Amino acid sequence: MSVDAGYIDSELLVTSNKNYQIDLIGPAPEDSQWQARAGKGFALTDFQINWENKLVCCPKGKLSATWKPRFNRYQQPVIQVAFQKADCQNCPSQSDCTKAKCGYRTLTLRSEEFHLTLVKARARQKTKDFKKQYAKRAGIEGTKSLRHKNFWITSLPLPRLSQNSITAYCYGLRP
Repeated sequence: MSVDAGYIDSELLVTSNKNYQIDLIGPAPEDSQWQARAGKGFALTDFQINWENKLVCCPKGKLSATWKPRFNRYQQPVIQVAFQKADCQNCPSQSDCTKAKCGYRTLTLRSEEFHLTLVKARARQKTKDFKKQYAKRAGIEGTKSLRHKNFWITSLPLPRLSQNSITAYCYGLRP
């Protein structure tokens, strides 16, 4: 099912597939860290994560010092990973890695399943197949736009339809 970016996150990708056997097609959120946005330095994708041993290796070969389960501000379980201050402070790439006042790099990870699902979704959205599948959504958005632009349609006493109902209708499914 094609959805817009507001509906895609790792948790929804996992649960929609696991609970409802629905493969959501939509743009996954990009890494929001400054390193990824700037295209300079070390983004999360540059780190090697060893889930089994609960270790992360930085691009310069240093291993993480801590791996602590926590909850983020949305009360979702996350893993807080930190590197040794001595390793980071002596690294020639420190300015490309962290701006933290503490002087060492930390990473926040979702569970392995959520993390890997998001990595996979980000990779998938770069493929031609994804672009072809997601292009169908643009057609649906255009149909919705026409519905709102044409006065005679909006003036009819139609029931209020949810986004999912409109999407299902455009695909020929009954909501």
